[in-house]
Amino acid sequence: MTLPKEQYKAFEAIVGPENISDDPVDLDAWAWRTGQFALLQEFKPRFEAIVMPGSTEEVAAIVRLCNKHKVAFRPVCTGWSGQFAANTLYIDLRRLNRIIEINEKHMYAVVEPYVITAQLQAELFKRGFHMNVKGAGANCTAMLRGHGHLDQTTSGDDRNHLAIEWVTPEGNLVNILRVNSLPVVDRAAVVQISDGGRKVRFDPQTGFISVKSKDGKQLKALELPGLWNGAMSNWNTIFVEVPLATFSPVKTVNDLLREEHQPCR
Repeated sequence: MTLPKEQYKAFEAIVGPENISDDPVDLDAWAWRTGQFALLQEFKPRFEAIVMPGSTEEVAAIVRLCNKHKVAFRPVCTGWSGQFAANTLYIDLRRLNRIIEINEKHMYAVVEPYVITAQLQAELFKRGFHMNVKGAGANCTAMLRGHGHLDQTTSGDDRNHLAIEWVTPEGNLVNILRVNSLPVVDRAAVVQISDGGRKVRFDPQTGFISVKSKDGKQLKALELPGLWNGAMSNWNTIFVEVPLATFSPVKTVNDLLREEHQPCR
């Protein structure tokens, strides 16, 4: 099923006629599944339309329009596209492929989500720098998480992010960034922008900067709410006692000798 004409025109007004399609040829091309996702129905389900935004603001506008018309949507970057429900709008982020900045002094890069690791790595090599290549491979986006079978040797990329901007399911813009100016020093904050930029909510309690070290060099890491620090920023944390046998981490080689890690007999 394709979008009703008036809805299609509304999405077209956001991205332009050249960046949206409901042509059956395009819908089948984007609906193709490979490998474990193919099964026996390679071209199913068809999407309602393919839309390719060119900026974060366009992504936010598309999401708000989807909410208005109750259209299911799925943004997709690099990597496997996965499985989709029927009657879904496919938001293809391939136009967001720009390297915004490479800051050599402070050793960070600002990129859009379709910049792949190989693209960023090539630019870094020109400047004498190197970055972690995620286990999912150099053809995956340099910005988002992407684990793969090589993580054991190349490491994941979870802690590479210093700041992130994303669009919420409601179409609002949210930023997580480091704060390092008085009176708030070495903290992280969530900044949520809504109502077309007219409303801003700032929460400096959402994260913090921790100090760590490696090979004698002091490092700083962005810590966000999670398992160990989930009580920050008005989060509710519930502790539940479970049997010891359900939690058997391997911290050293000797831990492998514990009964829980022995082969079944």
